[in-house]
Amino acid sequence: MLPLHSEPDDEDESGNYPQYILLPLKDPSRSLNLPLKNIIRVESITQHTCAFHFTHPKTGPGGELPSSYSIGWLEEELLGFPTLFRVHNQHIINISQILYFDRKREVELLNGHIVPISRDRYSAFKECLGRFCITRFTEKAEFTTQKATKPTKNEIALRRV
Repeated sequence: MLPLHSEPDDEDESGNYPQYILLPLKDPSRSLNLPLKNIIRVESITQHTCAFHFTHPKTGPGGELPSSYSIGWLEEELLGFPTLFRVHNQHIINISQILYFDRKREVELLNGHIVPISRDRYSAFKECLGRFCITRFTEKAEFTTQKATKPTKNEIALRRV
């Protein structure tokens, strides 16, 4: 079982507790407490090892940590997290870290990595991305309390500049 847990002190805006994963470090007595939202992607290195690419408040962007988990096993364990999706035999990505994707079935992530999307998983990926975008749009729309107003002449003039 993957060591996933919640930290009750780190409640987010919606009242939910963010999920964390404890990744063992080289020193067996230490581990990295990594929020799942900070995972950029998981890459399969061999049949039984993966590398987590992540950002962390202490280490900053560009963190990479090898683990002894297989990507298939990780995919099963992370099924409950809708932002993590396996796009290829060798890659699980965080949907919230996507910069863009194109018809060549490639995804560019915010850290600049380009990840292929397999032909078999492309339609499921588009479905997952659509659900994520609808959820994000709905969440943001609920917080909007101002009514839309007609722009003034000054605002229209500023847009043209």
